Amino acid sequence: MTAPRGNELRDVLPEDNISPPKILIGEGFEIRPSRIKAYKPTGAPAYFYDVFTDDNTRVGIASLILEQDPQQVSEIGHVCARLSEEHDNPELLKQVGELLISHGHECGLSDIHIVVPEQSESVVTACESIGTTCNKAYFDRSGEKFVRFGYSAGGGV
Repeated sequence: MTAPRGNELRDVLPEDNISPPKILIGEGFEIRPSRIKAYKPTGAPAYFYDVFTDDNTRVGIASLILEQDPQQVSEIGHVCARLSEEHDNPELLKQVGELLISHGHECGLSDIHIVVPEQSESVVTACESIGTTCNKAYFDRSGEKFVRFGYSAGGGV
């Protein structure tokens, strides 16, 4: 999954009034907040997390941008999750994605995007298996092919 680049983020300013993220608990894992940034184009909160198993082993990273306008994140997505190579598990990746999407909906996002390089077959498969995909679009960026998955709040995610 793609994530915002450093030049797309800035430190949080006092006037941003961004609430701290909460720990997200899944079945057999937790998504723990690690840092907060703001998405430069709009000032939306960008939460970064570490993914831990119940035995307190760090197995990956994740992020969630609480951007209301999906067009603003159409090339990077709202949600990103990556598992370490030694803990690569498509079912866990799917569950982490589902939990982040669900949390995004709880935070008021109606449509949430995940963007994946088209050649990342296992990640594409994981995204396809998340709830009901309201849309799936292909696009090119700088010669690379990507798939954008869209999940709506009423889509059963």
